[in-house]
Amino acid sequence: PSMMLDLNESWVSFDDYLKALHSKYRIRAKRAFKAADKVIKKEMTLEEVVGANEEMYRLYKQTATHAEFNLLDLHPCYFMELKKMLNESIHFYSYCIDGEIAAFYTIIDDRNEAEAHFLGINEELNRKHQLYLNILFDIIKASIESGKTRVRFSRTAIEIKSSVGAIP
Repeated sequence: PSMMLDLNESWVSFDDYLKALHSKYRIRAKRAFKAADKVIKKEMTLEEVVGANEEMYRLYKQTATHAEFNLLDLHPCYFMELKKMLNESIHFYSYCIDGEIAAFYTIIDDRNEAEAHFLGINEELNRKHQLYLNILFDIIKASIESGKTRVRFSRTAIEIKSSVGAIP
């Protein structure tokens, strides 16, 4: 099933979302944030996407190989071509550790909804820095801040997505 998170209209900030979580999930979120305190997060420009395309594709392949569901295999130039085509309607975010990209994710603006698109994660760094969980939270945060009403998270990692409030 596709995992969806309807964003409550009373959540005007990410803190509102966090307050709405059950205590055990708030504690888990705070642990995840602390684990990623050395991670530099930023939105990437087209030029940065083009320059990092090869590394992002490598991270995507690493993640796709371990996914329980993978419908297709992307072309090596997919990410830079997608950014060129969708321009401001797609957002690329990188997570850097010690100057190297450890993870990236993409969000497509679809009117009042956010589509969590492809991502890539260095599997060796994921557990220590809780990269994937932080990505989910950052997608939610960006979606709330941009006034979206729903996040479409896709069909993988159902258990962890349900822990941030997504439902099938």
